[in-house]
Amino acid sequence: MTVYNNNNSVLIDGLNSAIRINQANLLMKNIDTFNSLSDLLNNGAVCHDAAALIHFLKKPHLSAHDLYCLKHYNTKEWIHYFYTFHTEWDGISDIPAGKVIGFFKDTHTWIPMKITHSAIAVGGTKFRGINGKSLGESWSQVSDLKTVLTFTQNGMEHDETIVKVLISDK
Repeated sequence: MTVYNNNNSVLIDGLNSAIRINQANLLMKNIDTFNSLSDLLNNGAVCHDAAALIHFLKKPHLSAHDLYCLKHYNTKEWIHYFYTFHTEWDGISDIPAGKVIGFFKDTHTWIPMKITHSAIAVGGTKFRGINGKSLGESWSQVSDLKTVLTFTQNGMEHDETIVKVLISDK
């Protein structure tokens, strides 16, 4: 399943960037607009799809490659796309609004599928996501990294598992 569909095709490549960016900003604030996030995604969309949609709506210019990704990528490709180049969150700093963040279960190896959840930073240490339980179950709820993660001497934990928060360099 890809992000691009009949519900969002006009918004993605049929409107100018100012309207697209404004829509992304309204969605990040969960302000009711002419489209809700669930209206824009296919049934069965996962957290990585929601993060990808907001990421691309926020871009001032969509390249041919961007449109290809939107029309052909699914979960595995989004994980590779967003997290091949990333910065690890230090547990303190604010994350710029609009950045895609991922939750990596630390198994001391780099296995792309160990990224279990993606979300969108909405300012400070807060984020929105879908299908992630306490890491963002519903777009209408804002979650905070400082409250959903436990900080221990071993690092950050979620559900008694060490996790790393990756900030996409995209």
